[in-house]
Amino acid sequence: MPKTDSEERTTIMRQLEEGQWQDAASRLQERLTDPGLHQSDRLWMIDNLGYAFFRLGRPSDALACCRQAIELDPNHAYAYKGQGVCLAGMGQLDAGVASLLKAISLEPNFFDAYHDLAVILMQAGHHDQAKPWAQRAYQLDPVRGESLARKFK
Repeated sequence: MPKTDSEERTTIMRQLEEGQWQDAASRLQERLTDPGLHQSDRLWMIDNLGYAFFRLGRPSDALACCRQAIELDPNHAYAYKGQGVCLAGMGQLDAGVASLLKAISLEPNFFDAYHDLAVILMQAGHHDQAKPWAQRAYQLDPVRGESLARKFK
């Protein structure tokens, strides 16, 4: 199976970094039709397609990508993190929390999972439950976790 060339990945990453969500999603969807796509490339593309869908305000499509990624790799923490954020955003807080906790259990030092768990709990009004997750996020990455940790001072 051929691997995706680095130029293609660079183009997609640039589109995502520049907020060109629809362009990135279209390119990723097109590339995912390739039956000879290497599994690691397929997983990378599904992850990024889910992210693009989420940013486009299409949480159910993003959730479908997360579930597809979990089917490809049942230990893929990033997919569980994305699934948790999607579920919480769709009003399924308990399922979202469970998915984020699964991501943390798979990758105990995964900053994004701790951060996102704290954020969804805060958004749901559970500030006391959010605080230890925000503190752990800050411990893992003081620069990225600072604004969240400040909300508890």
